[in-house]
This record gives sequence, C-alpha cells and structure tokens, in this order.
Amino acid sequence: MWAYNQLPLNEWFEFLRQFREYEAKHSLKEKEDVLLDVYSLWLKTHNEKLKEKIVKLAEEIKQIDPNIKLDDLIKSLEKIKV
Repeated sequence: MWAYNQLPLNEWFEFLRQFREYEAKHSLKEKEDVLLDVYSLWLKTHNEKLKEKIVKLAEEIKQIDPNIKLDDLIKSLEKIKV
C-alpha cells in the first residue's frame, strides 16, 4: 500500500501545491456557476436578496482570482432600483 511518507519532502510539497491549485480552480468554477444562476434569476425577479447574494459571490470570486473583473456587473446592479 502506498503511503504519503514514502514521498520525498519536495514531491510532497509539490503535490500539496497542485492540490490547492486544483481546489481553487474547482471552487472558482463552482462559484461562477452559482453567480450566473443567481444573476439569471435576479434578471427575472429583481429580488433585492438575490442582488445582495450576487455582490457577495462576486467578492468571493475576486478573492480567489483577483484578475477576474466583476466591478461593472456590481455597478450595473447598484444603478438599478426596483
């Protein structure tokens, strides 16, 4: 049976780095999907609670990947008053 302690330390750290990278990408994809679903629902209902959730999800996505620009989306939501 394979055991983690059989790996050289540098290979173990590389494995952990790659795992964290995979985990972040998966989390990002999941949050993007939820954001799109919530935004689509908000377009139909203009529910204020959904708007708040969109802003929160956008902030979470930007924390995972600061290169993703969602500022225009947030600004457009703030302009629309229901």
